[in-house]
Amino acid sequence: IYNPKDIWNIIHALKQREKILEEFKKLPSIAWRNMKGDITQERDSGDLNKYRNDLEYFTAYYSLLGNRSEELQKKILQKMFKSNTTLEQLLRFVEEKENLLGGAEFSKEQIKKMSESEDFEIVYENGNIMVVRVDSPEGIKAIGCNSLWCFTYGSGFDNAYRQWNNYSHNDMVYVIIDFDLKSDDAEFMHVLIRPMVDKNGRYLKFKEDEDDKHPLFNMANENWFDPYSRLNNIFGKDYKSILKNVMNFQW
Repeated sequence: IYNPKDIWNIIHALKQREKILEEFKKLPSIAWRNMKGDITQERDSGDLNKYRNDLEYFTAYYSLLGNRSEELQKKILQKMFKSNTTLEQLLRFVEEKENLLGGAEFSKEQIKKMSESEDFEIVYENGNIMVVRVDSPEGIKAIGCNSLWCFTYGSGFDNAYRQWNNYSHNDMVYVIIDFDLKSDDAEFMHVLIRPMVDKNGRYLKFKEDEDDKHPLFNMANENWFDPYSRLNNIFGKDYKSILKNVMNFQW
């Protein structure tokens, strides 16, 4: 005699298994090879439900690699999917955002060479600090390929172009580069997406509880509650003059 509850649990588990397999299809072959042990673990219906939820969480982060070239993705995937990798290990990997940064090496010479063909212009250079004005989603995708900035993903209107329209100001942003740091360091680049000086030349104030108004982000897409302090660390005492005269969003 079959327990009806067991039958429904079996049906539910099979549905969860089907959803898990569909989610796994989003991952590269290296994931299937190195996660066999974890995939074939025995799990009951509740365990499968948790596994599916965790897998969906992970694949959302995995999709953030979509702004990298195939070669750059491969470098990160090799760090991500090691032998006998478990989903729990993958969750720890992606929750440390710095693990998803980098892939491309940038030098001052490379940026200068890129500026000859890409849609951006170097507007400031002093020692190892450089400021680049970027004028299109194509330009930000090229220079920001190591980052998690939302407007570096995809090519269609629903992706990079829409985000560019939402977050650039007067069709431009400014990228600040510190060549004293490695290309995969979260602080190697910052993007300034809107003015910090108003039309009358007055410096704007930013409150800690107003995340949506903070204009300065590092490569991990984390914004600075006190952007002036960060810019002071980068540029020194001249940072306000640079804000007003170099990073001019043309009100």
